[in-house]
Amino acid sequence: MRSMLVVSLLLVPLAFATTAVASQPAIDAVTSMQHNPITTGVTPVRVLHRPRHIRVPSDQFNFSFPELAMIHLKLDVTRDGNARDVRIVSSNDPILNPYAIAEAYRFRWRPARLDHHTISSPVNLTLMVSQ
Repeated sequence: MRSMLVVSLLLVPLAFATTAVASQPAIDAVTSMQHNPITTGVTPVRVLHRPRHIRVPSDQFNFSFPELAMIHLKLDVTRDGNARDVRIVSSNDPILNPYAIAEAYRFRWRPARLDHHTISSPVNLTLMVSQ
């Protein structure tokens, strides 16, 4: 009889611990699962219209241009499809830099889209100018 009493006294804390865990509210399980909508993805920026030639005034032709000038630009395409904040990243002909920036503003873009909404996004643009 004593052994039965000892065993039952030893098992009593296990019964209370099990009851305490089982009595937690069911709301905890619901609140831990958050609603994460599925995204439709990002549609990247595309060029709709680009100028064929960079406009350089004739008085600038007195300087010798390299055979192929490469001008790397960084810009932001707005939600309206216009260029904004055009900056030169690198160029092998600094004379053409202001003309390249002016031409970058003439580009027309299809803006990027995220979940069917247009967004502004950064773009890297390389212009190659040959004689």
